[in-house]
Amino acid sequence: MAKKGIKQSPEWVRKRVESRRGYHPSEETLRKQREVKLGANNPMFGRPRTPEAIQKFVKSRTGYRHSDETRKKLALARLNYYKDHPETIEMIKGENNPMFGRTGDLAPMFGKHLSSEAKRRLSQWRVGRFVGPANSFFGRKHSEETRARMKEKWKHRFFKEKDNKLELRLQRELQSKNIIFQKHAEILGRPDIFIKPDLCVFVDGCYWHGCKCKFNIEWTGTHAEYIKSRMKHDVEVNQKLQESGYRVLRLWEHEILKDIDSCVGRVRAYAETKTMVVR
Repeated sequence: MAKKGIKQSPEWVRKRVESRRGYHPSEETLRKQREVKLGANNPMFGRPRTPEAIQKFVKSRTGYRHSDETRKKLALARLNYYKDHPETIEMIKGENNPMFGRTGDLAPMFGKHLSSEAKRRLSQWRVGRFVGPANSFFGRKHSEETRARMKEKWKHRFFKEKDNKLELRLQRELQSKNIIFQKHAEILGRPDIFIKPDLCVFVDGCYWHGCKCKFNIEWTGTHAEYIKSRMKHDVEVNQKLQESGYRVLRLWEHEILKDIDSCVGRVRAYAETKTMVVR
């Protein structure tokens, strides 16, 4: 054993590491080692690391990465530990989690950007890792219950909406009549116009939503099936909104282009009454 105060040579360290390769202490040995270093017996007891020491440690680990095999072992060990000690899961939830509340300018990556080299390495690392048998979900299928939940969540998905020409035209007319409304309210279906407390107005393009003036229900083919699926989706949205206490008004593209004053009059009438309407 090297004497205290004498720096160990790299060759000595290499030989010591080689001599212990493959050695795994028993559980009893590990327990004794832990007990020996508890409390005041720990050489770092009462001696917090200085910022300089922390920076040196971080710098020494820069660029180091566990092998894939080691990462799998660590993940498995973590899962087994939480399985055997479920109480520890509660200890890291909520405010006990070191990342709790770290959003915005408190987030670790706030205002930072990955370098081009880091992006390149990340891109290369992902190549082929989630394709075929490498994908953890390879050969598996979602249950019908899970598929139904995913479909329902998909209907509530959020998109950054952009008003089309028809919507802008209707909005200008409503504003000129002093009708207060909200665009793309965050409720089921994301109605183009929402008037409190419960009126949802949708502006539907004739072709894409299956109006008789531009679409024949007897048409077949992939594109026709897509249009029919959108028609079915519109009916489902209407039913669910009405079940939730909302009223629905759908305006066709040709109605707005032909007589927008009549459309605005209908919107005003339905906003002032409690009529349940679909189209």
